[in-house]
Amino acid sequence: MGTDYWFAGATAECDNQLMAKKLGDMINTLGKVKYCDIKISLFQTLIDGVIFGLLADGNSTSIVLQPSSTISFQPPWDGEYYT
Repeated sequence: MGTDYWFAGATAECDNQLMAKKLGDMINTLGKVKYCDIKISLFQTLIDGVIFGLLADGNSTSIVLQPSSTISFQPPWDGEYYT
């Protein structure tokens, strides 16, 4: 198990077509993919000194997507997210 990533650049530098191609390439390395509901767990990984992952927010019952905490998930855990 590991983490594969690709740095797309700062927001102002992003090339949407290149990002879509890279995402497709990464998904293709997984083999046959079935899109469906999934079970997740909290995780974190350190990339270039920055923590990425799904982390419990110590101040509430929500889970935040890091970095930046701009997306959070809260009970009833039905896939809805908040920004």
